[in-house]
Order: sequence, then structure tokens, then C-alpha cells
Amino acid sequence: MSKIENENRRDDKNIVNETLLVGSIYKNPDLYIENNRYIVSKYDFADEATRFFYDNFATMYETFTQTINETNINAWMSQLDERFKKFKLYGGYSLIKTWMDLAEENNFKSYFTTVKKFSLIREYQRQGFPAEKIMDFKNFEKLSAKDIYKLIRSKADRIFTIIDGDEESHVINEGMVDVVNSCLITPDIGLPYPFEIINELFKGMMEQTFVAVGMVCHK
Repeated sequence: MSKIENENRRDDKNIVNETLLVGSIYKNPDLYIENNRYIVSKYDFADEATRFFYDNFATMYETFTQTINETNINAWMSQLDERFKKFKLYGGYSLIKTWMDLAEENNFKSYFTTVKKFSLIREYQRQGFPAEKIMDFKNFEKLSAKDIYKLIRSKADRIFTIIDGDEESHVINEGMVDVVNSCLITPDIGLPYPFEIINELFKGMMEQTFVAVGMVCHK
């Protein structure tokens, strides 16, 4: 790959959306309550700082306090020396405040969708799938995580069909000549009777079919 091609290749992470997602959660903890079961920080946050601040928010909210403000955040972070060192190293509360100011709560779904998309791309790459080619798509920005999954699966299914097509694949028009000929010999619908109700009952006049109609008259 040339230097220009390498420079133009998309990155497999989107740190901006990670920071906006975390900032939204600090800004409105209800978003954490509604979405925490869908977030897996180990995979979803490629940046160490966003992963650190999300993980600590989750533990702080569930075990320490549900009132998220500067005082409580600093109190939580300072309880462990190693945690407080990382907190200060990454920028402390001033960084969290910056993320909160930048985040728009109404755009949380967009942040979440983008983070999940890149999370899936990275995991596919780790598992050996050529996900980097998907990032070269012209409309990559419009793809969701589900779209990427469908692309990978369809490619895998297509490869399997080509390689192992003699076992489970079926030619949909196989035997159609015999089916058509059998219909010509014994059609599903014969010549129509002059009575609509009889046509409905017997599907018209058929060869080798005898139809009798009986009537009883009452005086």
C-alpha cells in the first residue's frame, strides 16, 4: 500500500463519538440506566481514557452515588491512589466537563450507533475478517453495525455456496419441464361448465371425470 493510500484509509476507531457518548452519560445519568446493558466497554471503547471514565461512572453510579457532580466525582476517584493518578493523568474533572459541554443528549443514539459500528469493525478485524475493506465503502458513514454484520454474513454465505454448493444448494427450476408437461396432461382446471357453482366445486370439466346432478322436487 502506498503512503497516500495509507494516509487516506479510515481509522478503525472514532474517539470523538466515544467522548461524546461518555459525556452524554455524565451529563444525563438516565442514559446510562437505559443503555448500560448494551455497552461493553472492553470492546466499545478503543481509547483508554473513554474506557476509564465510562467504567468508573458505572461503578460509581452503582455503588457510591447517583448524584453526579464535581464533588462526588472527585471523592470517588480519590478513594484509590492508582485510580486517582489515572484520573489526573487523563485530565480530571475538567476533561469530563469539556465532554459534557460538547455532548448533545438528543444525539445520543447517533453517538451510540457510531461507537457500536466501529466496535464491530475492530472485533471482525481481530477475528481475521477483512473488515477494513468495508471501511473503504463510499457510503461507509451511513452503514450501521447491523449493515456491516449483513455484509460479512452475505459474503461468508456466498463463499460457502460456491465451495460446498453440491450438498445443500438447490436449483430452483430443476424438474420444471416435467411439472409443466404433467399440468398439460392433467390440468388443475378443466373446461368451464355453464354453472358457476359447479365450476367452483369440480374445477371445470375434466377427462375421465363423471359428474351427476340430482334434484328433488317437493309439491
